[in-house]
Amino acid sequence: MLSIITVFIRLICIFLIALVLNCVLVVIPAKPKVRNRIASIFFQNILKICGIDVRCKFPLAELQSNKKIIIVSNHVSYFDVLIISSLRPCLFLAKKEVAQWPLFGWVARLLGCVFVQRESLMARANALRNCLRLFLTSDIALFPEGTTTAARLPELKSWAKGHAWLAQKSGADSILCLGLVYENQDEIAWTDDMSLVPHLLKTLRRPKIRVTMTGAWVPVSAFAHPAELAITTHQQLCMAVSYECT
Repeated sequence: MLSIITVFIRLICIFLIALVLNCVLVVIPAKPKVRNRIASIFFQNILKICGIDVRCKFPLAELQSNKKIIIVSNHVSYFDVLIISSLRPCLFLAKKEVAQWPLFGWVARLLGCVFVQRESLMARANALRNCLRLFLTSDIALFPEGTTTAARLPELKSWAKGHAWLAQKSGADSILCLGLVYENQDEIAWTDDMSLVPHLLKTLRRPKIRVTMTGAWVPVSAFAHPAELAITTHQQLCMAVSYECT
């Protein structure tokens, strides 16, 4: 475990990088692709400072493809967004609480991320319509579970179908299912009942956090029912994660 002094040095570096990113996003042209790519570079540096070591078992060349895609992933940690964005610049559908986070909430707003009140069906429908509009200029990433969990495999009953509807309505080429598996996942996972700052301080005391990313492509059919498509993405993501866990 790292010393408290080292942890605070890490925090200061993260704060400064996030602050500079905020300033950059304020002054650069409001072009989503340009902003997302710039943010991706900053996120890569934050991950290095935090000791996040990502091993991608999914061909990186495919992540850099020109396909118009919807990204779905299991949700374990606040690092998930940084990891995915660092490999494939995109906008996220996030819970409304994220917008109030200092620095990173500001970054998310400047990037144009969509925030949703998960408890409201109407708010969720409006958020998906906003994602549909943004998909014209950026890939969209969602966490169908809706919240973080330490579970290795997402439960089908909590796997929301909105991404399937969005993929069909937007004319996306494919849905990219990304599976994230953290070393010591039960300890790294941050769930809603945990205080953010104490958990972050404890996590940053680890010299290195290894994360394995797996993935699978799911073609989008205009004729498939969204519920059927959502079941397919759930199955593919579970298969990808299960393969890594064996």
